[in-house]
Amino acid sequence: MRLTLSALLLCAALPAHADVFDDASGLWGLTGDDELTCQLNPHRVTFFDDNKRASFRWEHLMTNYLGEPDQEGFYTVLDHGDDYIVLALDGEQRRTLEDAPVVWIMRLSEGGGRYCWGRTDWPAEDCLDGYARCPAPVPIS
Repeated sequence: MRLTLSALLLCAALPAHADVFDDASGLWGLTGDDELTCQLNPHRVTFFDDNKRASFRWEHLMTNYLGEPDQEGFYTVLDHGDDYIVLALDGEQRRTLEDAPVVWIMRLSEGGGRYCWGRTDWPAEDCLDGYARCPAPVPIS
């Protein structure tokens, strides 16, 4: 009984692990891209409506997959796990081979320090674009 009580006290003293939505939220930049870096045009990922919706908003206009100027995309959260979130882009026009709208998987790595995009119709190891968490601004005091 003492071991169990000690284990419970130890667990109560440890900080709670952030969930995948906390890990995915924040400011991100695309590594290896001259225009979408943390310095030039980062994007902020935000979850809302009890983590059922997501917003990806760039600081400045960028060119979306349709070749159009854009600044924000909204997604519906379909599923999630410890290190991934399955998302459907509002107005998605890309289609799978089965002619269904593409469904995206935001795959987090390095303890929430990086992410890339997979698709539900791709092999699990396929992941596009390497995003890195932008460093926090240095406080001025």
